[in-house]
Amino acid sequence: MKKFLFIISGIIFLTAAIPLFAASFTIDNLNLRERFPAQDFPAAYFKIGLEETWNKINDAQNLPLSRVTIGILDTGVDTTHKEFNGINWGTTPPTAKQDMGVLENGILTSHGTNVAGIIGANNISATSSANYVPPQMNGVLSGAKNLSYILENRVIARPLAISFGFPLFTIAKQINEISDRGGKIINISQATETVAGRISDWIATMLGGSFGVIPHHPDTLFIVAVGNGGVSVIGGGQFGLDISPANLGNLPNVITVGATNINDTRWTAPEIFKGSNYGNEVSLSAPGDAVFSPTFYGKPYHYPPMISDYDDFSGTSASTPLVTGVAGLLKSIKPSLTPAQIKQILIRTADPIFAEEGSDEAEMPLGSGCTATSIPPGMTKRGCRLNAYRAVCDSDVLNCETDPVAFFEGWESVPLGHPLCETLPPYMTGYGVCGFTADSGKWVVTDLASIGSPMLSLEILPGKILKLKPQLNYMNGYLFRQIRTAGNFFIPLSPTTSLSFTDYAISTTSVPSRVDLIVNFDKAGNPALCPETGNTTSFTTIWYVLEDNSGNPSEEIPPCTARVVLPSSTSFSRNLHDDFADLLPFSPEGWELSHITFQVFSYGAWDQEVSATWDNVKIMR
Repeated sequence: MKKFLFIISGIIFLTAAIPLFAASFTIDNLNLRERFPAQDFPAAYFKIGLEETWNKINDAQNLPLSRVTIGILDTGVDTTHKEFNGINWGTTPPTAKQDMGVLENGILTSHGTNVAGIIGANNISATSSANYVPPQMNGVLSGAKNLSYILENRVIARPLAISFGFPLFTIAKQINEISDRGGKIINISQATETVAGRISDWIATMLGGSFGVIPHHPDTLFIVAVGNGGVSVIGGGQFGLDISPANLGNLPNVITVGATNINDTRWTAPEIFKGSNYGNEVSLSAPGDAVFSPTFYGKPYHYPPMISDYDDFSGTSASTPLVTGVAGLLKSIKPSLTPAQIKQILIRTADPIFAEEGSDEAEMPLGSGCTATSIPPGMTKRGCRLNAYRAVCDSDVLNCETDPVAFFEGWESVPLGHPLCETLPPYMTGYGVCGFTADSGKWVVTDLASIGSPMLSLEILPGKILKLKPQLNYMNGYLFRQIRTAGNFFIPLSPTTSLSFTDYAISTTSVPSRVDLIVNFDKAGNPALCPETGNTTSFTTIWYVLEDNSGNPSEEIPPCTARVVLPSSTSFSRNLHDDFADLLPFSPEGWELSHITFQVFSYGAWDQEVSATWDNVKIMR
């Protein structure tokens, strides 16, 4: 199931002229996000840590990547799409180089094109960011710049049981063909939701029985969608039958994939489908809501691609190729991995996801086998969501350290009028930021021109991080404005407590300005003595001056606080425990990190603009 993209942020490609855009990265999805920050088209890819994954692979020294061949059994691929320029299709027959599509509500929509794009759309920015042309994206595999891969496509009928035995024998033949040509990972984004008689059992027997085609290929990993009927994989089909081949998740060479929303709840779309299927046979889940991917390429021929050449592709058909692509990365890094090993790596490195205790969703599993070191209050573990970064850094793959992933992903910056956000009160007319709150389950907006908006108190569990991505413009001239984290963190200072971010930038229109990062600490209930005043205090700060072209003398700071003027840089990384001990007249023991504030002072005229951006802010407990 897919939803067409209607949000274009006022940018419509009407001619074949190449849009003027100075890209910054050598990965298309990063440039896509930079070009359309409000829409955040590649959100699903970054939700599973692919940005860090690609960076880890591309930055690794002397890392040979073996060629991988991925089989795709679907509706075919529109290979005329510019996302597939230069792709190696192996022995894909001509009939599979066009997308027969599927009918949804009487409308013919692409399917196999989307699946192939998520797995392996090209990366035109790989050799130079100057090559990038929006709105192009890249697949999971092409983010690894030196990876050679083949996409072997074969057409199968959709739905799977459309005409009794013929598709099954065809599938067996096509699986044999792909395997003979070196395809050791096969994507099947299909499942039988409701079929007549005993066909579902027949499909399971033909594919996964003792003499079935899947057990006949133990060296091939099959990655299968669990379907979108909103039912249990076991016994949830018509006449109480299982959903097949999603019921084959017990086989060592089969991964069955459910779908989640961007906030790690189960994907649902009641207007068309009932949502992701679920059950104990689901191996793991992945984002399946609005996965940006190529669709039918518009005619007549045009370049660059238009926004209408892409879809928000949703459902388990969209989540499954994300898992397939990551499995392909693992196989390219370590070709000796068996299907069972890849399956176990993907499961054990997945992030635990949660549902409210006692809720219906808590009884709808979306994967098992991952570990939840801590469970948020009032919640229970209900599944495992793919984490590509942890998978490639597993001890059986690259054996590298990763940043733990937080339960709360932080604020994603979007305009105040963005449809993801709730309607603002009429008086909130300034700039703001929209973020998902774990307690309400809704996207809400706070006005960041105000200080200390008590939206949510965030407790970062041990070994977790909080990510924020503020990106705001300020038109308030002389007065300063602050971007403050809502609520307090309650993070006791420890030797590993640190704060970092990347891609810091400040731009002004001839306005003298200064930018501070203020880190606030609290010692509630047990004040400390400030030697400068002789009084006790339970609050202190460290001011990090990130940028200062104001030419104005710095104002005095309060007693028993500290200011550090840092050299200009596009990144920031400090151990807050050590800085606290070195810069403040207190012992770090008993103090907690309370909140952080980005503060912009501008000293020019009221009609001048100051823009400050930060990305990938991480607080490590």
